[in-house]
Amino acid sequence: MLQLKRHGLYMRFRLRFISYSKECPMQRYLTALAAALLISGPALACEAPDIASIDIPSGAAATEAEMVQAQQAVADMVTAIEAYAVCVDGLSRIDQRDHIRDRDEAVDAAHRLATRMNREIRNFNRAVQLASR
Repeated sequence: MLQLKRHGLYMRFRLRFISYSKECPMQRYLTALAAALLISGPALACEAPDIASIDIPSGAAATEAEMVQAQQAVADMVTAIEAYAVCVDGLSRIDQRDHIRDRDEAVDAAHRLATRMNREIRNFNRAVQLASR
C-alpha cells in the first residue's frame, strides 16, 4: 500500500507489478519486444518514395507513347508523395521531427518533377506542330 497526503486527504493506492518468474525469461523478452514494436511501428510505416527513379524523356525527341508513359509515372509519383505527406502528418510529434524535413524535400522534388514534365510536354507539342507543317 502506498499512501499519499494531498490537500489534507490521505489517498491509498495499491501498486501492482507484473511478477516475472525466474522460470519464464521469455516473458520479459516478449514484453520488451511488444513495447518496442508499439513505439517504433508508426515511424517505420512512412517511407519516402524514390523520385530519382523517374526518367523524363526529352520532349523534342520523344515519341507520344514515351511521353504518355512518363506522364503516368509522374502522376503516380505525385500520388505516392501525397500519401507519404499524409502518413507523416499522422505521426506523433516525436516521430514527426525525424520525417518533416524528408516530407518537405519530397514535396519540393515533386514540384520540380512536375515542372520539368510540363516543360517537356510543351517541347513535345512544339515538335509535333513543327513536324506537321
